[in-house]
Amino acid sequence: MGISLAITSFNRSNSVIEAFIQVVDNSLINEIIIVDDHSEKAEYIKLWNLINNLRDDKITLLRNEVNLGPFKNKYTAVKACRNDWVILLDSDNMIDNNYVNIVARLSKEEDILYVAETLYREDKEIGWSYADFNELIITKKNAKNYIDRQYFEALLNTGNHFFNRARYIQVVESTKENPVLSVNDAIYFSYLWLQNRKMMKVVPGLYYTHRATKDSWWATNSKACSLSASEITAKIKRWK
Repeated sequence: MGISLAITSFNRSNSVIEAFIQVVDNSLINEIIIVDDHSEKAEYIKLWNLINNLRDDKITLLRNEVNLGPFKNKYTAVKACRNDWVILLDSDNMIDNNYVNIVARLSKEEDILYVAETLYREDKEIGWSYADFNELIITKKNAKNYIDRQYFEALLNTGNHFFNRARYIQVVESTKENPVLSVNDAIYFSYLWLQNRKMMKVVPGLYYTHRATKDSWWATNSKACSLSASEITAKIKRWK
């Protein structure tokens, strides 16, 4: 089977198509699942029309009956996928065929969460680079050794990963969600993944593009997200 692309969105009809348009014709991607987190009706209709105009059977648009928030919405999107391996992507990011081709060639291990080496801004400048972590397998046992290293918290907070679907679901379903920590959904999932004795690995050459928006979850919940990240890193420092 191929690779699933799972995209989550809330009131972002203008950016969703751009997130995947460069890979829509890639034969390695045989399923694109888009989950709208109960956007305003006009936004959802606009998104539905944009996707319908593409006339591509590999694209499925779902809409939550209520707003779930980013953590639960990502779980919903992954759960809806049918393939064993999934690329999870926020709707304000973009991937191209380079991303797909690299992850397809990986010698895949189900307990590893694969992380892009570089996050580019829309102006093509590097936003974050995790090249210093390329040779590492990050685990619960060694994570606290890196927590104060430059960009490590940002690495945990990346949130756009390649992973085994069954392992992702297993990690989320084995944990009772903490609403305070899950406000920052990306770093919270990385924390849960490592806590469940899984591993993270930065993939050299893998990158995606981030398009900063004023209405992003981080921008509109920055204080709560920062507090959540601080609590999570404090917990990691206490791991044994």
